[in-house]
Amino acid sequence: MDVKVIQETAIRDLESIIMGIRNIKFFEEFSYSFNTQEIQSAQFVENLLHEIRKHIDHGRFKYIYTFFLPEECEVSSVYEKYKAAKNGRKAARAYARLNRESRCLYVGSSNDLIPRIKQHLGYGPKQTFALQLCHWCESTKLDLTLKIYAFDNNIDTKAFQAFEDGVWDSLKPMLGRQGKK
Repeated sequence: MDVKVIQETAIRDLESIIMGIRNIKFFEEFSYSFNTQEIQSAQFVENLLHEIRKHIDHGRFKYIYTFFLPEECEVSSVYEKYKAAKNGRKAARAYARLNRESRCLYVGSSNDLIPRIKQHLGYGPKQTFALQLCHWCESTKLDLTLKIYAFDNNIDTKAFQAFEDGVWDSLKPMLGRQGKK
């Protein structure tokens, strides 16, 4: 094993990622607010997804999305409610990892955004790790905001992943895990 060659290769790869991050072009933010009581209705979810679909173009853009709690929300009660659902009778579903209390519930990206959002709302396969919102919030009137950020699609995959990891580090979401680890 030639350590010097490996070091130089790793440095070139990291420099390429850094250059990719520097060249990221942000285009637009979309915001959707809803209450968890509303997502108990499959029709509401379909209408919401239809509205989001109008703005999505995976051919032109890559997306990062976040779920946020409002300022007036008691974060600790949301944390405890999720923890109870994840560890309790509803644990038959694959709940996202519980981290620490935060107004940001989740940070993610997807090459197929609509199905991924649907999974987070709780309308996906039981075994897919997601927020599963309609399953632990069915009796809670929790206001949430979903924000979707559109970026130029010409960014290298590794650079975009590193950028998403930076968003994750900055917002420190309550749920989920960082990156593709």
